[in-house]
Amino acid sequence: MGKSKDLATGASAFYQDQTESDARYVNTAGDTMTGNLGVNSVSASPVASLNIGNTSSDGTVDFTKGIVFSDTYGTVANVNNDTTPWVHAGIVTTGSSGFNGNLIFATDGDANRNANTSALTERMRIDHAGRVTMPHQPMFKAGRNSNYTPGTGNNVVFNSTNASYHHNVGGHYSTSNGRFTAPVTGIYHFGCCIIWGPSVPDGTDMADSFQFRKNGTLSAYSMRRAEYVNGTTGNAGYYTDFCFYDVHLSANDYINVYCQESVSLHGNERYSWFYGHLVG
Repeated sequence: MGKSKDLATGASAFYQDQTESDARYVNTAGDTMTGNLGVNSVSASPVASLNIGNTSSDGTVDFTKGIVFSDTYGTVANVNNDTTPWVHAGIVTTGSSGFNGNLIFATDGDANRNANTSALTERMRIDHAGRVTMPHQPMFKAGRNSNYTPGTGNNVVFNSTNASYHHNVGGHYSTSNGRFTAPVTGIYHFGCCIIWGPSVPDGTDMADSFQFRKNGTLSAYSMRRAEYVNGTTGNAGYYTDFCFYDVHLSANDYINVYCQESVSLHGNERYSWFYGHLVG
């Protein structure tokens, strides 16, 4: 004997020897249904084939506001009598009167127990023109704001991330030791430009004036191989070197700029800088 459910009225029907049939009923397999299905819908007549809604202010699944992923943690006793679910993440949309809609991916990044979707933090957005932004992607750009001589065999410390043309998203670069420490495993891109000076002596060998080092080990040389020749490879006692490269880092690996010269570094944040970001 089989049993099926009338999805429209909630009535039940029993079939004997599978000889009876009724188009109103949907079997467990092989049948289809016509019309729209509403689950906790705010409307008695769903407007879509599958219309899922929630009339509460902090809905768990609400296609009107978006999709929110949540669960409960343990029993009431385990969460200090708080029956509110953890809200882990969400996919929500924004726009004005249905126009210029943006698709936003968000997570609960503060590790607090939140009651509604307003506590989620935006992590990625696809705007109405198809542009993708990731406001919390690990990245930095630091400059050197004063002349100093790092010394051969020492790290170059770019000591400023405060200028309007610098940044340190996530705080993974240290202005104390000049290191960027990877928060997650992935491919990272780095770049550095250093203007050495003033008063680099004419004829000084400046080949490979600095290195990128990964966990203290040589990872890449700077790109210029030349002597400082006044009026040819630089002028007025200044010499420029640079490097750009991609590298795989595991979480907690670090990158720093390693000095190979004993000359002074020009402290101008727009000339001497170090930057990097997570590619993916």
